[in-house]
Amino acid sequence: MSVRVSGITNLQNRINSIIRNTQKQRETLELVGSMFVDETLKSFETETSPFGEQWRKSERALKEHGQTLYKTGILRGSVSHRVQGNTVKIGANARTPTGQAYGRFHQFGTSKTPKRAFLPVNKQGKIPSVLQSEIIENIRERILGG
Repeated sequence: MSVRVSGITNLQNRINSIIRNTQKQRETLELVGSMFVDETLKSFETETSPFGEQWRKSERALKEHGQTLYKTGILRGSVSHRVQGNTVKIGANARTPTGQAYGRFHQFGTSKTPKRAFLPVNKQGKIPSVLQSEIIENIRERILGG
């Protein structure tokens, strides 16, 4: 599963400006990808979406006193990023034994599965403002030296 992030023109413009002014394009994109992955993994730890929405506990987690979306750890373990050219792709490619990708069912919910968003992007392609600020600040510190 992957989600296209759009509607973040200000962040994109700032990142593009920094990338144009440095030879460290790949390092910058790797940093951004790592920050998205870290934010995603926080959701699994806190059982909260990156936008602060508490996940509804799964029946299994309630019965076993476990964590929601963490029965096998496959979904969490499939979260990754990949730099391709001048873009970063973020996603979770977990699949059922029959080969069906299932991260999107949790990210957006279905008629049978409650929404338990874990990727830091909403349906409108927006990312949490705190993450956007952190990305800009980390790039500024790492690439521009403060």
